[in-house]
Amino acid sequence: MTNYGAYLIENNNQIELFIFKELSEKELKECFPLSYKEGCKYFGAIVSNDIDFVGGINFKDIQDTLKNKKNVQLIEHKYNECLKVFPDLSINLYNKYFDILEGFF
Repeated sequence: MTNYGAYLIENNNQIELFIFKELSEKELKECFPLSYKEGCKYFGAIVSNDIDFVGGINFKDIQDTLKNKKNVQLIEHKYNECLKVFPDLSINLYNKYFDILEGFF
């Protein structure tokens, strides 16, 4: 697995964006001074209409989030390819999620 990723996932019949990026312990502690947990190695976020979750996560959290959910790697797939997995994906939602990624990686 790479040290970052961006996936479209299905959660409660909604298409959401799941992003993660490996950070140093120092960076994670700066991001989450009140909620940092030992063993976390990644910044993680799940975005739907708003940001539903932002926090420090570990590799198992990434696996658990992707397990048993319909998903497609957003960075590696164009809109038409994402439609094969998510036929109801609008171009507006695809562009919204893709725009969030600008500057993240």
